[in-house]
Amino acid sequence: RKIPCNILPGGYAGVTAPLTLAGELTIGNAEFLSGVVISQLVRKGTPVIYGVGCIDFNMREGDALYATPETAILKIAGIQLAKFYRILSSTMGFDADSLCLDAQSAWETCLTGLSPLNAGADLVIDLGAYGTSLISSNEKLVIDNEILEMLYRFLKGIEVSPETIAVDVIKKVGPKGNFLEEEHTLQHLRSDEHWEAEISNRCIYQTWLKRGSPDIVENARKKVREILRVHQPEELDMSVQKEIKRIIKTFESQIQKEKL
Repeated sequence: RKIPCNILPGGYAGVTAPLTLAGELTIGNAEFLSGVVISQLVRKGTPVIYGVGCIDFNMREGDALYATPETAILKIAGIQLAKFYRILSSTMGFDADSLCLDAQSAWETCLTGLSPLNAGADLVIDLGAYGTSLISSNEKLVIDNEILEMLYRFLKGIEVSPETIAVDVIKKVGPKGNFLEEEHTLQHLRSDEHWEAEISNRCIYQTWLKRGSPDIVENARKKVREILRVHQPEELDMSVQKEIKRIIKTFESQIQKEKL
């Protein structure tokens, strides 16, 4: 039915692929190209996605690693190859090898999130995952959303225009003045010029103490409970619901026939 086929090689450095990054990238690219050939032999014109799944491997402990600098570099290189072939790319991101929501989880998530976004990946999966993607939690998902918004703002950069340079406002305020009462400040306060954090602690120490000294996981858990309490997903149109039920019923009937 020409559903896009996400071809995702998953070589482990030094195990199912060469230990060197260039070697691992080469075998992963060869696996992807072979997958393209197979998909087109099955049905010509099947759309494909370049899946970037090259993974580092911990030779000391004998386990896969998703959040190392090497894995991040391989993601960037794989996405560049996808652009070379003019194919959409997909990879994992916002992963952490840490086994709990701690400082290690935060810096690993930032690294694994920024690398595919900065490289221009079309699809990034694994938000909410840690422990080398074997554990997931609602709290991590909320934290990852905060990190994602922060990275989006970072990658947006600085908008340079006569309005944002604000020379006229600077001249008006002059030396020793302040910009608190300026209309320019009010207008841009309500714009997306400055990212507004939702769960990060951004107050002074004394205020943080008065609020009970919550850490980021506590703030995320509070947000999770709020979402679960108030969020109401949009219902599908009745015609769509009927069609889904019909598809399921048809599938179940086919399975029963095969069993008989």
